[in-house]
Formats: sequence, structure tokens, C-alpha cells
Amino acid sequence: MRELWKLLLEAQETSNGIPPSLIEERKEEIKQKKEEIINQEAKLESIRAFLKQAGEEIKSKLNHKKGTHEREDNHQERKKGNSEKINEVLGEEKEKNITKEKKHTESKKYKKNEEKDRKSESRSRSRSHHRKKNKQKKSKDKHKNKGKRSRSHSKDHKKDKNSNEEKSNLKKAKGGIESQVTNDQKKKMSLSSGSEESGGSSDESSPISEASSD
Repeated sequence: MRELWKLLLEAQETSNGIPPSLIEERKEEIKQKKEEIINQEAKLESIRAFLKQAGEEIKSKLNHKKGTHEREDNHQERKKGNSEKINEVLGEEKEKNITKEKKHTESKKYKKNEEKDRKSESRSRSRSHHRKKNKQKKSKDKHKNKGKRSRSHSKDHKKDKNSNEEKSNLKKAKGGIESQVTNDQKKKMSLSSGSEESGGSSDESSPISEASSD
């Protein structure tokens, strides 16, 4: 953990966001690899020099030896065989190194592809989960809106019923009041007519009374 904190602090101090200790470690690794390659090349050069010396010694011995042309031909054939063997050995080593490097690179690519596939699968799963949640929310909202609409519709229907009942009651009350008014008017008319008749009869009886008094 301490090393990680140190790396984080170093990364914050740099502008690139890369800690210099990591860069130095990478440089050291590259130097080590280069040194290993140089050592391998030095070994190969030493082997080649040794082979050259051996070939020169063989040539000198053969030159010192004066034999028949057949021996010389055999020596040249042997020489060719040795060089071919050496080339074969070197070619096999090169092919082995190339195959190792290819396998290493292929394994890295395979791991990277696996990680990418996992990330893409996780993203697709999360997206599908979010979509399902959104659909469920939308369906719930729709049901809620439907319930609210039905409630508001029922309330409006009740209000309409109540308003209609109130109107009908008002009409009935108005009709009752009007009927009462008409009845009162009729009563008043009948009373007025009765009083007028009683007034006329009193006027007719007055001269009779006057005559009696006379």
C-alpha cells in the first residue's frame, strides 16, 4: 500500500500523470533486455568466431596435407555440411525465439480480447437492466395515471350528478314558491272581491235606515 501511495503522489506531481519511478523501472527493464540481447549476440559471435577458427584450422591442415583430389573434395563436402548444420542450428534457434515471441503476443491479445468481451457483456447487461427498470417505471406511471383519470372522471360524474340534483331541487323550490305566490294572489283577489260586495250591501241598507229614522 505504501508503494501505491508513493506512486499516486508522484503521479500527481507530474504533468503527464505518470510516476517517474515507473518510467525508471521500465527503462531499467529495457536496459536489462538490451543487455541480454547483447549478451546473446556476443555468444553467437563467439560461436561464429570459434567456427571460423575451426574452419581455418581445418583448411590449414588440409592445405598442409597434400592428398588426392578426392580427399579435398571430401573435405569441401564436410565443410559444406558443417556450415549447413550450423545454419540449421541457428535457424532453429531463431525460429524458436520467434515462436515464443508470437505466442507471448498472442496470449496478450487473447487476454485483452477476453477483458473487452467481459466489459462489453457487463455493459450490455447493465443497459438491459436499466431498460427493464425504465419499462417497469413507465408501466407503473401509466397505471397511476389511469387510476387518477378514472378517479377524476368519477369525481366529475358525481359533481355533475350533484349539480343536476341541485338544479332540479331549485326548480322544484321555484315551482313551489310560484304556486304559493299564485295561491296568495288568488286569496287576496277573493278577499278584495268579498270586501267590495260587503261595501255595496252596506250602501244599499243605508237609505233604508235613513227612512226608518225619518
